Formats: sequence, C-alpha cells, structure tokens
Amino acid sequence: MRDAGGPTKPVVLMAERGELSNPRPSTLRKFDTGLSWKPGSAANVYWERAQPVVLGRAPYKSGTGNIAVGLDPLTKLLAAQRDIHGKVAGLENRTSSLDDLRTALGQLDVAVSAIAGSFVTETLERNHGQHNKAIDSAIAALLELPVSEDDPEREEKLYRRWLYGNAIDIDQPTAKRFSRRLKDSRTR
Repeated sequence: MRDAGGPTKPVVLMAERGELSNPRPSTLRKFDTGLSWKPGSAANVYWERAQPVVLGRAPYKSGTGNIAVGLDPLTKLLAAQRDIHGKVAGLENRTSSLDDLRTALGQLDVAVSAIAGSFVTETLERNHGQHNKAIDSAIAALLELPVSEDDPEREEKLYRRWLYGNAIDIDQPTAKRFSRRLKDSRTR
C-alpha cells in the first residue's frame, strides 16, 4: 500500500489491529489513495463506521502503469518510427538531410508525447493531491516546460499541470472544466 501512496507499514499494522487512535486527516487521505477509495472514505470508515466508496481503479504503483493506446496514436508512433529509419538510411546514402531527420524526430516527439501524456494524466488524476516520490521524479521536470499558445495539445498539457498543482494562468471556465473532468475521472 505504501508504494501506492498509502501510509507507512507501521500505521497500516496499527489500523489492522484497531490500535490507530485519532489519526491525522493526512493519514486518512493516504489510506484513501493507497486503497483507491473516494477521497473522504477512510475518514467515514474510521469515524462513522461507514462503508468505503471504492473508485474501481488501482492506485499508482511504482514501476507499473498501463494505458489503453488508441489506433490513431499507435499509427502515428509507428509511422514516425518508419520515417526515422528511412531518414537515417537516407543519410547513410546521402539522399536525406539532417533537416529531414529533425522533421521526422519532431513527428516522433508528437506521437510519444500523446501516449506518455495519457499515462501522466491518468496517474495525476489517480493520485490528485498526493505527491509521490516516484511520480515526482518521473514527471515533475516535464510539467515545468512552457506550453505554447498554438500547441494542439495545449489544454491537455495545462490540465496535467493543473492536476500536479503547478501555478498556471487559466480562466474560470477552464478551471471549472478541469475540476469537472477530475471529478468525472474518479467515478470511472
């Protein structure tokens, strides 16, 4: 459970033995995260003996993570891979230029970004409000990069930064959309 963002092993053992007295709200939030419960469920279980609301998704675990890859992103990724191989062969035969290779690498960057972005979005939604060392080390630097106004993935990239807690400049309707999207992600 610790790898999933839950509390430490001693705290879990105390809870299992019924010895956890007056837990801090942050500890209860960690139980929600580690057990993939709706936020507030652990507090309701502890204080009111209520049943938890299970989100139905496994929490983040270090070293794991699967996302569904649609046909369009996969096709773009494979096309970029083929194009790069062709450009490298063209460089060897002197029929391609370095600029051709840079263009092909740009296509690869877009394709990989779409797939990696889906994983990052899902991970941040699943762990919203909890900073996990594995998540931080893997994606924090990526979320510091600026997002250009003409980027076709601008809203998606801003959403990830918003989920992570980065200070971003968004209008009120966008903030409401992001909040609604996060709420919807927790009921899937």
